[in-house]
Amino acid sequence: MTRALLTISVSSFARSSGIVPTQMPPALNTASQQAAAIADEEQRARDELARLTDASAQAGLRSYLRMVDDLGQVVTLLNQDLSERIDDGRFLTLLLGILEADGSLRVVNGGHVDPMIWRASSGEVETLTGGGPALGMIDDFDYEVSGQAKLEPGDVLVVFTDGFSEARDPKDHAHMLGEDGVAAELKAAAAEGLGAREITGRLVKVALEICRDLREDDMTLIVLRNPS
Repeated sequence: MTRALLTISVSSFARSSGIVPTQMPPALNTASQQAAAIADEEQRARDELARLTDASAQAGLRSYLRMVDDLGQVVTLLNQDLSERIDDGRFLTLLLGILEADGSLRVVNGGHVDPMIWRASSGEVETLTGGGPALGMIDDFDYEVSGQAKLEPGDVLVVFTDGFSEARDPKDHAHMLGEDGVAAELKAAAAEGLGAREITGRLVKVALEICRDLREDDMTLIVLRNPS
């Protein structure tokens, strides 16, 4: 969810279905913390996502992060702004996170797929659950930090859009990667000691093999590993 912070390694993959990208550029980059967002649009709101991710909107998000300490309030303000510009029934999901220099992570989830963390200490995958509705659904919703964690040495954070986890075989729609599949592949790759780039490659390869490189939706995946 962030660029490299100190010795933490990060890798990402984004594949558009031909409309708009879904990974927003880093929104904050200081010596002590970094923040970025990943967004995914409801099918009929692609034009609104394009507006949200243009240069002026990115600048607005950066400004909110610099002026407002409460991460939930940042998303609340962004939601209010977006709600004024889109029609009823249109919305997008958003996951905004801040990673501190000590590995502490705070996340606000607006209807997005839950991020996953592979723990080096246990070899198990955890999910940061909870959050509010997708942006644009409830214009006066007050968002709050929905997940907190600390990336210990060896831990791996994975964030992705539903277009990635819902990769499916075009000839057999029952065959889908699914969130369980993402977790299983993450668990196997991380246990081998692979870096962020290699884990990204492993997950992407599996997803594209399942869908035979015929994507029904945009795919975005971000992998971050705290070296041992």
